[in-house]
Amino acid sequence: MQLLEHEIARLNADVHAAEQALVAVESGLRGPQTRTQAVSMLAEARIEVDRAARRAPWRADDTAEARAKLAEAERQLAADHFGSAIFFVSRASRIASTLLAEADRVEATPDVRYLRGDRVNLRAAPALDGAVLAVLRGGAPLFPEGRDGDWMLVRTGAGRVGWVHESLVEAR
Repeated sequence: MQLLEHEIARLNADVHAAEQALVAVESGLRGPQTRTQAVSMLAEARIEVDRAARRAPWRADDTAEARAKLAEAERQLAADHFGSAIFFVSRASRIASTLLAEADRVEATPDVRYLRGDRVNLRAAPALDGAVLAVLRGGAPLFPEGRDGDWMLVRTGAGRVGWVHESLVEAR
């Protein structure tokens, strides 16, 4: 539930930033932003995104989205659209901030476990023939909920619950 609340807050902030950027673009204003500000913010955002990628490797799709926003910021900067560049930098920073907050919550959770391997099946039953509910990315955090023999009932960071063979789970 907390993840959903954080995502809603992030999306609301994005809507607000998008509205400001649209007003600036439609009015033809470049705003008080300077190239120096945009370049500085871009450099800081790159560091933040890199840190988020290291601390939350299970969220590679979101990291890729943040990197795409940074690339768009570079294109806007090259076209001397400083306000637009800063908008995309801000979007990438918010994504990174969300990932870093998630990593903090995961690290603060007792008994957290992590997936080994690149792709691991989350199953509906504690058996190899159990239906596959999802395919999880390696390194993803898991929160143990129970056991059945060599199988662990786990909850993912996204709230999905299912079974994973214990040989594919490690503590750090």
